[in-house]
Amino acid sequence: MIKKYKIKDLDCANCAIKIENAYSNLKGVSSAKVDFAREKVIIEGDVSSYTAKDLEKIAQSIERQVKVTEEEHHDHEGEQTNRQEIILNIFGVILLIIAYLMDREIIMTFKPYVIILFYGLSYVLIGG
Repeated sequence: MIKKYKIKDLDCANCAIKIENAYSNLKGVSSAKVDFAREKVIIEGDVSSYTAKDLEKIAQSIERQVKVTEEEHHDHEGEQTNRQEIILNIFGVILLIIAYLMDREIIMTFKPYVIILFYGLSYVLIGG
């Protein structure tokens, strides 16, 4: 069984790792993932005995102000997220191609920091 939660007011990625490790060590949990950037928690295994409040108490033992709530399920939410990810990936690939063409001086000659900026933006958009 997979359960998804929202985690709010998480201030650092290091604390997210500590919370993820704490969740992974819970009895019946086969895997736990805390996504710091998206403020999500995904727990896989026999988690029926754990409520959002239980998980919140565990998280608050690591970072005091954290709030954990069950994620509301919307049928079209996944479609919207997938659509957004596809658009970001396409835009990232376009930036990557532009950066490559600028680097090879096929388009025009640009300063190195402009080329690095384009490579960096494409890396972030594609999911680096």
